[in-house]
Amino acid sequence: MPAKLPEGAGKRHAINIRTTRELKERIDRAAAKSGRSVASEVEARVQHSLSVDDYDDAINNTELANSIDGETEELISAMRAAAGAAMMYVGNKWKTDIYARAAVRAALIAVMDTTFTKYPYSSDPDKIDMPRALQADKFGRLAGRMLSAAQSDPAMRAWVSEMAAASEALEGLNAHDNMPEGEERRSVALKALIGADA
Repeated sequence: MPAKLPEGAGKRHAINIRTTRELKERIDRAAAKSGRSVASEVEARVQHSLSVDDYDDAINNTELANSIDGETEELISAMRAAAGAAMMYVGNKWKTDIYARAAVRAALIAVMDTTFTKYPYSSDPDKIDMPRALQADKFGRLAGRMLSAAQSDPAMRAWVSEMAAASEALEGLNAHDNMPEGEERRSVALKALIGADA
């Protein structure tokens, strides 16, 4: 007779559910594809879903969520619609088609450019601290890459959740390196930020 597992993390508990035939067949196919038993497949998918909820809760209960205003919601909505329109035009998804990828990338850039032009930033271009603006650009790219990776990687998602909760990790960014060279480069960077000719 096998030894009993102690109460705790290693102990498995049964959950009985009823589902539709279509969902059962879909789970069977997913289990066969992943090489797991049906029970292990269901457990892995429930765990993944709960991890996504934890990630969303961590992001939504921080200052990050409070920074999304109406104009930013409008921007996100426009990006979603533009990406969808680009894929409809090409007739394929960006993950599997180079032309859809090109169309989606161009659509997202166009939405940003159009939105920044719609809401121009009024400031004296000579008073903009370009090293700080470039550091903000670097951070934005890093945050975008990390949050994008976190969508499909549970370990990255957990790490991003920890970082979102630890807002002090964002303090002390060094904003005094990589000054752009040349007036033309400065002008292009300012136009992208301000939304108008600088």
